[in-house]
Amino acid sequence: ISIILAILLIYFLGTLAGNVLGRQLIQWLEKLLMQIPVVRGIYSATRQFLETFSGDKTKAFSKVVLFQYPREGLWTMGLLTGETKGEVRERSGQDMVSVFVPTTPNPTSGWLIFVPVDSLQELEMSVDDAFKMIISGGVLTPPTKAELAQSALNNPEKVSA
Repeated sequence: ISIILAILLIYFLGTLAGNVLGRQLIQWLEKLLMQIPVVRGIYSATRQFLETFSGDKTKAFSKVVLFQYPREGLWTMGLLTGETKGEVRERSGQDMVSVFVPTTPNPTSGWLIFVPVDSLQELEMSVDDAFKMIISGGVLTPPTKAELAQSALNNPEKVSA
């Protein structure tokens, strides 16, 4: 009975949220949550985090990059988030970019690192392929464009299908 009630409650809330009255109710609940001091910080941070990762990934992460970190000779893959401005730019005195370095196997956690533009190598793989590689711990490695082209030459029937 409790499983059925939970499913009905979730369905009811989803239906309610889909109409005007439901949206107004959700906005009212958000305002109420923002009035509670401890909950406000947790809720707003969680909401912003989820919006970043559930939205269009091309807005959050523009390119996949490779750079030497934590020391020379070790390479780290990261996701370019944008050009670094403000105090970080002023204090570093060089052109820097913000790079998000996700952790394996949970790419929603990671750290932000500021990298000089001239020390980056842009990769051709898509952000989605980078996430697959990160989640799998490097087991799933996307093929290069040259490998895809060679595969297409060797197997023309797969390309047309």
